[in-house]
Amino acid sequence: MSPRNQSNMKHALYSPDNDFLFVDIDDTITTATGAPRVEGNGLLLGQSLLWLMRQFAVQHNGISPAEAEQRIRHVADTVSWWHWSDFLRQLQLNGHDFWEFAQTQEASYLGPVEPGLPDIFEQLWQAGYRMFITSNNPSSGMLHKLRLAGLADIYGSRYFLQYFSPCDLHYMKSSPEFWQRTLTHSGLPASQIIVVGDSWNDDVLSPSQAGIQRFIHLNRSHETMPQRNDVLSVNNWTQIASALLRQLRQPSSAGKVTAAASA
Repeated sequence: MSPRNQSNMKHALYSPDNDFLFVDIDDTITTATGAPRVEGNGLLLGQSLLWLMRQFAVQHNGISPAEAEQRIRHVADTVSWWHWSDFLRQLQLNGHDFWEFAQTQEASYLGPVEPGLPDIFEQLWQAGYRMFITSNNPSSGMLHKLRLAGLADIYGSRYFLQYFSPCDLHYMKSSPEFWQRTLTHSGLPASQIIVVGDSWNDDVLSPSQAGIQRFIHLNRSHETMPQRNDVLSVNNWTQIASALLRQLRQPSSAGKVTAAASA
């Protein structure tokens, strides 16, 4: 049954004819459009959101920059698989207010990888593709970036069923165990998954070791990459959508999103 003809199915979402997309965020959905103005020690320099939390805590809670940094360091040193909420709680910040502040600040240097992403994701959704986010970013950070890309509001995104991150799965994306746990949590067989991402290691090699067999590698920098029959290499989301929508129009080739799909 085609994903377009699901109205008579009791649970269309898990039709055996559906493919599900496991989609990365950083440099796949959002990318840096400028450089954040960040000061401080190595931890703050490496995480612009931590710098913004420090700034917000100083401005709104009246604590000193040194005290804010000490509280941030305490979380980083004591919580193995931290979530952004761990820092917000330690700094006694209102999550809604902080994330609204972060949106206004980071919109100046983070944005979608290309124009028109909301239209592309709407096409894929309407065609029957259901999607999950796979990222090393905790879930609230994923939602923050989806908002910057125009794919969500503060309450969530209609396009993504679940968000998979190390703070939930206790492994980074570079580990095959991360991907094995995404399959466990989603309840989906590896044969129904197409991984979409920009990292050859994290979005191709690692999930392939977990048994996932199909990949779309977003190679925006046009680097020379290894040739594999299970990998479709593309340069933008327009090409991704074209290949996925073409697959629906050619049922005989279902399950074979490969380099041939871009021909």
